[in-house]
Amino acid sequence: MVTKKTIDPTTLFGLQHVISVEQYILVVFGATLGTAIGSFVAAAGIRTTNEKSVISTPSSCDHCGEKLAIRDLVPVISFLASRGQCRYCGARLTWLYAGTEISFAVVGGLVASLADWDVVTIATCLAIILLGICAVSDFRAMLLPLPVMVSIGILGLASQILDQGLDGAVSSLVASVTAIATIGIPGLLYWLIRRTQGFGEGDYWLMGAIGAWMHGIEPIILFYMATVLCLVAAIVEALRQQKSLQYLEPKPIGAFISIVSIIYLTAKLCNLALTKM
Repeated sequence: MVTKKTIDPTTLFGLQHVISVEQYILVVFGATLGTAIGSFVAAAGIRTTNEKSVISTPSSCDHCGEKLAIRDLVPVISFLASRGQCRYCGARLTWLYAGTEISFAVVGGLVASLADWDVVTIATCLAIILLGICAVSDFRAMLLPLPVMVSIGILGLASQILDQGLDGAVSSLVASVTAIATIGIPGLLYWLIRRTQGFGEGDYWLMGAIGAWMHGIEPIILFYMATVLCLVAAIVEALRQQKSLQYLEPKPIGAFISIVSIIYLTAKLCNLALTKM
């Protein structure tokens, strides 16, 4: 069972604890490992959209197909050194690689220095990795891989059982139903008004999966936080392109649900006040 820590709300996520040499080493180690995991997450998320093997397919340029050398695979540094371009064909590289690597560096640093390690912590870290794959895949091709989402849900249910026994199982299942209803109700209203789907099937699966990790009304809060984040991204893009919102490409709400879920689970691992929704 995870032991809750008391965090001074006047500090930034409890980072006042990162002052000893040991804690500094943990942050550096966690951030370094996080960038490597983030690189894998980005590659896995992109490969799920083009049916390439996540494990056996050699790393190559998404544009020209040239096999990448070791110096092309150093997280963040390779992207910066090449100025975000392929060294072989000059094509612009997707921001998903560097963005995911940096994000997981932050997650890795926080988790390594603040989390209490046990079986539930390991399961939560796996769920964060899988959510990252969902986010990348949805950003890339509006696609959410079903096996990944099912795995997230199973990990959530198992973690709640390990943490709270039968009560945890009931709480997990109730929260999953709440999560599906949270996205299902506005989806139904959208269909009644416009006679078209407002959300993809994968979005319902994703909400049900992340709901397995939650309690009470947390899925509701998470969904509307993701919706606001998605709206902000759409407004920024509209201003940048000088277009009306109605003429923009649809936004992948599943990616934003995944991002907010990663923040939630990271905060939960690190026993931060953000989990007290």
